[in-house]
Parts: sequence; structure tokens; C-alpha cells
Amino acid sequence: MVISEPFLRFPDLSHYEPDVQFHAMKAAGIPLFITKATEGIGFTDPTYSDFQKRGRSVGLIVGAYTLITPDDITRQVSLFLSVAELQSGDLQPVIDMENAGLMRYECASALSEFRAHGYNPIVYCSLDFFNTVL
Repeated sequence: MVISEPFLRFPDLSHYEPDVQFHAMKAAGIPLFITKATEGIGFTDPTYSDFQKRGRSVGLIVGAYTLITPDDITRQVSLFLSVAELQSGDLQPVIDMENAGLMRYECASALSEFRAHGYNPIVYCSLDFFNTVL
């Protein structure tokens, strides 16, 4: 796989970045961002709703992601969809597949679960994960 310029660069936000300047992102020409909604079967990112609201208010395209873990995939997707509340104009759901211990069949199951709900999810992972697991 060869990745060449140009490709779209955009921030991946979560509670680890509590002070996001959305107006500055927009002014810098960044058209979109993704923000963590959930992780596994029991974590909802406390900054998710605020980031979505603030990003939309300045005209950014927003995306939501879930960090998939080696737990019950169906429950993870259900949690994500209940938290994300995706709107028209949002990116398709983003699946972060970088968790150590994830197996290929779990990744395939996550894709299938999202497709069963009518989504064509975006896969977000490192090149190493892509080459060794996917």
C-alpha cells in the first residue's frame, strides 16, 4: 500500500485535549475533525457532546469514533450509536482499531455490525495494525 500526498489531515480529539479552539481550526482551513464518543462497552468520552456542538457551531464537519476493544462487539456498536446521535452531514462512523489484542475476526464483526445498522464505517488504524492484523 502506498500513501501519497495530498491526503486529508484532521484532528482526532478526545478528553485528552480539553481546550480545543474550534474557531482557530476553522480559520486554519481544517474542514473537519473526529472526536471519541465511546470506548469498549462502558466508556463514554465526557467531552464528546460539547466538542460536537462547538464544532458544528463554527461550521466544521464532525465525525464520531469508537475505540473498539476485544469485548462484545454488538454491545460496543450499540453503545456508540446511542451516544453518537449522528446527524445529516456528519462523517460515517469511525472505528478506531488500534487496541492491542484485537483479532481480525473482531474487526470484521465491527464492520458488519455497523453495516447492519445502515452505515459504511471508516476504519482508523495505524499502518502497522493494518499490515499485521487486518
